[in-house]
Amino acid sequence: EIQYMARLQSVRNITVFTVALFIMYLGIGAMYYSRWSSAEEKWPLHESLIFLIYTASTVGYGNHDIHSEPRDRVATMIFIMVGIALVTVFLSEIFQYVTIEAEKARFTFEEANLKESLHYDGVLDKEYQALPKRRITFGWSR
Repeated sequence: EIQYMARLQSVRNITVFTVALFIMYLGIGAMYYSRWSSAEEKWPLHESLIFLIYTASTVGYGNHDIHSEPRDRVATMIFIMVGIALVTVFLSEIFQYVTIEAEKARFTFEEANLKESLHYDGVLDKEYQALPKRRITFGWSR
């Protein structure tokens, strides 16, 4: 139970941190394309956000023309790499959370079935009481 709670808390912390970083990524990227870009014609804020979300999710509809200044192209490459990395970490943490919950549900189900199969006339069988208690283990065992 302790390992389960520790792993779950770790996944939650990393997910919150990743979401906060992604919000900062969107804010900085939107400000860059709408205010700080070296191009003469800057994008509106909503267009900047749409572009960042498309590129981070690797959808890339291609309906935005990237500014041709070298500084803007380098910034775009950096925004793409950081955005894809953040989305990947976020999806990985969601998968880990679902896996942890599924393992807990499976363990609880198996434990209930074991108790039910060893239960006789309202009293637990002596064999069940003598069994060593199983521990839930997640991640790498040491």
